[in-house]
Amino acid sequence: MLKRKLRFVILFVIVGFQQIFAQNSNLHPFLDVNNISWHQFSVLETGIQKITYQFLKKMGVPVESLDPASIKIFGQGGKMLKLELSDELDMLKENHLMIIGGDDGSFDTEDYILFYGQSPHVWKYDSISQDFNHHRHLYSDNVYYFINVD
Repeated sequence: MLKRKLRFVILFVIVGFQQIFAQNSNLHPFLDVNNISWHQFSVLETGIQKITYQFLKKMGVPVESLDPASIKIFGQGGKMLKLELSDELDMLKENHLMIIGGDDGSFDTEDYILFYGQSPHVWKYDSISQDFNHHRHLYSDNVYYFINVD
């Protein structure tokens, strides 16, 4: 009985998300369980992040046949999403990245990707007090990014 209720809740959540996400959103492919080209990873600290051949392989990315020009990284950065549903929920931003060693059209063991990732905890400048304030993310110590290799 509990498994049946759990399946109903999962189905309800999936159907609900399908109604929330726009059909042209870059999040829409996440709803397709057969789409294996999206891979999730987390970032803990703000700064330049390095993604290696070994890291991609461990995530299940088919690195042997990977065209470096097809790699894209998406994320929201370190900011928290708004508590109310809005269009902001529907859009992941594509991050700028640099691929080192991929000029030959293949992603080899010594190749890697660099991109700027952000911590969930941020410093914000308050122009009234003319001071910086530290804001901790209320829900997570990780920021999640997604690699698409279509």
